[in-house]
Amino acid sequence: MKRTIATGLVIASCLLCICVPVFAEGYRDGIYTKTVSEQDYGTLTIRATIQDGRLSAIDFPEGTENLEFLDGEMEEFLKSLMESPMFMDVDAISGATPSCDLIKAALFETLKDAQD
Repeated sequence: MKRTIATGLVIASCLLCICVPVFAEGYRDGIYTKTVSEQDYGTLTIRATIQDGRLSAIDFPEGTENLEFLDGEMEEFLKSLMESPMFMDVDAISGATPSCDLIKAALFETLKDAQD
């Protein structure tokens, strides 16, 4: 019985970690840069600017040549990330899902350094 309760608590805590939303606000002001690597897309460097505790700009100093977006789609997606209260919940652009997922994962890693 104790083992079942302990197992249930471990599973519940793991689910809580997975389900906690990631917000686009509540960060320390500054410019944060991170380089991430992905097998199919190579290396992507992302720079996130936090102003007044909110995500205010996202740009890529290098590595966007392998991302798959049509004209204007990346800007639209980045705008959605900055405007959404929970950027990880922003829908990917149809036809560019892997690129959108890579950007969200890179942004998530970058904003770890900016958490209050």
